[in-house]
Amino acid sequence: MDNTHHFGSGFAVHRIFEPCIKEFNPVSERISTLTINTSPINICLINGHAPTEVKDDNAKDIFYDELTETYESITGNVIKIVLGDFNAKCGREPQYFPCIGKESLHSNSNDNGQRLIAFAISNGLTVSSTTFPHKNIHKVTWRSPDAKTLNQIDHVLIQTRYRSTIHDVRSHRGADCDTDHYLVIAKLRSKLKSQSRLKQGKRAKLNLELLKDENVRKNYENEVMKNLKENNVQMDVDLDWEKVSNAVKKAAATSIGELKRSKNTWNNDVCRIVVDKRRKAIDNFIKHNSQITKEVYIPERKICQGTLQREKRKFFSNILQIAEKDHTQELEVFLESLNSISNSTLYGLQSETKTDKC
Repeated sequence: MDNTHHFGSGFAVHRIFEPCIKEFNPVSERISTLTINTSPINICLINGHAPTEVKDDNAKDIFYDELTETYESITGNVIKIVLGDFNAKCGREPQYFPCIGKESLHSNSNDNGQRLIAFAISNGLTVSSTTFPHKNIHKVTWRSPDAKTLNQIDHVLIQTRYRSTIHDVRSHRGADCDTDHYLVIAKLRSKLKSQSRLKQGKRAKLNLELLKDENVRKNYENEVMKNLKENNVQMDVDLDWEKVSNAVKKAAATSIGELKRSKNTWNNDVCRIVVDKRRKAIDNFIKHNSQITKEVYIPERKICQGTLQREKRKFFSNILQIAEKDHTQELEVFLESLNSISNSTLYGLQSETKTDKC
């Protein structure tokens, strides 16, 4: 398992929303965009990961020049939302109130904060993450390793003319993301397009293996003939196709039954147990913030990471062994084994105009 850390930005999208994705563009290791088909107009998310406060000015200038260029390249009638880890502390300076509001966690802006505010003002944006009133614990987005420093450095920005689209932004400390950042959720008022495709359920998969049994096959044939007679179906398939189709489906449901979809994944009971222990340890650490709870959490985190990596390797190794064995027997079973591997890996989004994967 490669433990090397790399820069990168991207989006995790649920599969059922894939029809709404219009385009994904990996601009650089620090910036990426995602365009979503929404009504009445589309939404474009710009994800950014800014250099830390201690980086030199040149690195920061390069990032914001690239961010500005990316922002300006998105033309047309579209809602632009800029979000991500900007390492920016936006203060409550009165001159910035029209842009950032009065609800920031910090009193004074740091250098990254001033750069983010300047970017927002020059592009007609509002920093939504600092405009909604919340408790301070719900404003914190980053916790230092010793849990003594709490900052609000992850932000969500939107065009001022569309700022009413976002009606709340806050962090959620309870989300188990295994990171020193808290999950930040922004609630938007919008309507996804392609609703008809989103509502389509998965087609029932029949347990065709049972048809190898002669008794089951005869029972199925009898059920089909019985249903055809009940529906008064002629042998003209073009005229009575719907009746024939319903008769076959009904017979299959009665005599064969659906094939149960097994969740063939490496995330087994062993993984769930260690993840649950890690979650309880981090919750206790956040709640009490003591050296004792920290000493309990760190080992649990390491155990969890090691267990997940080990179970994942074991799962794929087993699948590959089965696939190699099936290759010498039945092609259909071999392809099913390969399909189970592809379904267990990350599912990349392909845009309409690009072949890059996120």
